[in-house]
Amino acid sequence: MFNSCTCNPSPSVPLCVVIEEKGVRMKLTVIDTPGFGDQINNENCWEPIVKHVNEQYEKYLREELHINRKRRIPDSRVHCCIYFLPPTGHRLRQIDVEFMKRLGKIVSIVPVIAKADTLTIEERQEFKERIRQDLAANGIRVYPQKEYDEDPEDSILNDRIRESIPFAVVGTDKEHQVNGHKVLGRKTKWGIIE
Repeated sequence: MFNSCTCNPSPSVPLCVVIEEKGVRMKLTVIDTPGFGDQINNENCWEPIVKHVNEQYEKYLREELHINRKRRIPDSRVHCCIYFLPPTGHRLRQIDVEFMKRLGKIVSIVPVIAKADTLTIEERQEFKERIRQDLAANGIRVYPQKEYDEDPEDSILNDRIRESIPFAVVGTDKEHQVNGHKVLGRKTKWGIIE
């Protein structure tokens, strides 16, 4: 996963956690790219990231091709890029377009509007529509791609997901009391944002 909003354009040290949901345990590795696009000259700034993703695929393939391969091959491949977009309310920046065009060929991209609470509901909807237009106009493939629609049921579910792209998030780690219930959210002078 890569973050486009935050000072070194190469991938940081991976953070590994194990998450569990409904009895299913999964190891999740998060790689941040703080500072991506923050340089004065951003020409080809995506190259270290694309190189890293390709190296992880090659590393896994080399292990898989050994005659006496390990019973469990460590999987360091990048399976998904959560691409955080700054909440400008305008259109995709050229650096976002260029990066997603290149990375979308090798990994699934999920575009997400960061700090979405800085936009009104109307601004957020208009921004999402402009982003969808920019993605289509530039041929940028985002998850879920049409080829994942194996049957009509999958197609219906994936179409609902596609209608929500880009996703919009508000992040926090603070709990607040709302109507007698604890909720995760951010407190502003206008109220609580869940």
